[in-house]
Amino acid sequence: MEKIPDIHKFIKDNHQVLFNKNLIKKLYLSDISIIKREGKGIFDDIMLFIFVYNLIPFCKRYNADIVIRMLYTFFSFSLQKDFLNYFNELNNNLQEGSVPNIITNEGELVNILCPIDLNKQSDDVSENISNTDAI
Repeated sequence: MEKIPDIHKFIKDNHQVLFNKNLIKKLYLSDISIIKREGKGIFDDIMLFIFVYNLIPFCKRYNADIVIRMLYTFFSFSLQKDFLNYFNELNNNLQEGSVPNIITNEGELVNILCPIDLNKQSDDVSENISNTDAI
């Protein structure tokens, strides 16, 4: 959550690129009904771009390019949005260094990828199992 001001600044400083009419049409496949129905989610799409942009250096560092390929394959299955072309256009049109760095180290990466405290969750599951044993 502490990265939100950086993201707001990024959106404000780059609104001409992020909300470019041609890019938005490309993202929503030039379908006005999709734009009307899904357009309010543009901020989620921008957050997804920022996340993937921040994830790429970690994948390269650990020779895990397959992770990015898997994500891009997943995005390609979207029937209502063309994430791949939108992300590619953003990469080509945004100034280098303008995307906020929301994942600065592996610890933050772990928290973003899995924000659930797995230890607490396993304790809760164990407690629920012992409660059902008593029944």
